[in-house]
Amino acid sequence: MKLCCTLAIAVICCGCAQEHKPSGSEIIHSADAAWRRGDFLSAAAAYEQASNAAPQAPEPLYDLALAYYRDKLYDLTRQYLDRVQPSATGELRVRCLLLRGNAEYRLAMQQQLEERVRGLERALHLYREAAEVPGSPLNEIARYNVEVVKLKLPASHPQGQGSQPAFEVDETSAEDIAFRTKMAPKDQSQTQKPASQDRDW
Repeated sequence: MKLCCTLAIAVICCGCAQEHKPSGSEIIHSADAAWRRGDFLSAAAAYEQASNAAPQAPEPLYDLALAYYRDKLYDLTRQYLDRVQPSATGELRVRCLLLRGNAEYRLAMQQQLEERVRGLERALHLYREAAEVPGSPLNEIARYNVEVVKLKLPASHPQGQGSQPAFEVDETSAEDIAFRTKMAPKDQSQTQKPASQDRDW
């Protein structure tokens, strides 16, 4: 018998007069489907529901923050990363640092000079922290982002290399890579990892 469970808390749908609550895997499947469609707000709602169902698991919160980032809701991205970062370890911690750095960078670039510099300094700190995690495949991206931020800082800033950057931010350093690889199988043991494995965060 096929159940018609949705993201609602409970539905009566198969004629048996019983309420069916979607399982965690059904919620994640629905969120991932919304992500693939580019419906990031629906994906965020589902990831939030998954997070509420498993409050100890940091991954749904990270996915939620990433969905808001894809929708350019950078303040919400920061808000949810603040919740996930204290419990994130290993590679997830590095991803959180990089995504938070990206959110700070994007918000800074929308500000006037003084506030922009403060935001870029926050992004620079986060990227440097991510670059210092030993053995992470994301170190190269973090170091690249450090150099991009330094180019965006005014020449008078101690870290600045000039107000005219030699190049613009490589969009694949953040959201495009995350978008491409977000739907990669979660069980990497059964699939071959792509050669560029993570430039995804």
